[in-house]
Amino acid sequence: MQTRNWVPTKFGAHSKPLFMLALITVAIGACTMTETQQRTGSGAAIGAAVGAIGAGLIGGSNSAAVGGALVGAAVGGGTGYVVDQRKKREEAEAESQRLRDENRRMQEQAELDRLRSENARLRAQQQ
Repeated sequence: MQTRNWVPTKFGAHSKPLFMLALITVAIGACTMTETQQRTGSGAAIGAAVGAIGAGLIGGSNSAAVGGALVGAAVGGGTGYVVDQRKKREEAEAESQRLRDENRRMQEQAELDRLRSENARLRAQQQ
């Protein structure tokens, strides 16, 4: 059984400049992305690579590799988005807990200041 090689063995004369242009475009674009966009994009890129390689090895054809890349990109992008939302929720919960602790500390300090002031007033009355 002979399988087709789905990895191109020869690149055209314009392949290298186009690849470099794509690489520079992605690098510059990543600088202006939000964390959500970065995590979703990273997940999609990793998913596409894994999907293409896995489907190409199993299916042995270019169309299998393309299909695997599409499915992998969708699953990876979705996973990246879910991970981003979970991290944001965890960060928000941690910040909320920090603020509750700070609020409790400030209330305790205010009560302590009030008691000290009351104590000083009572001592002044006794004299």
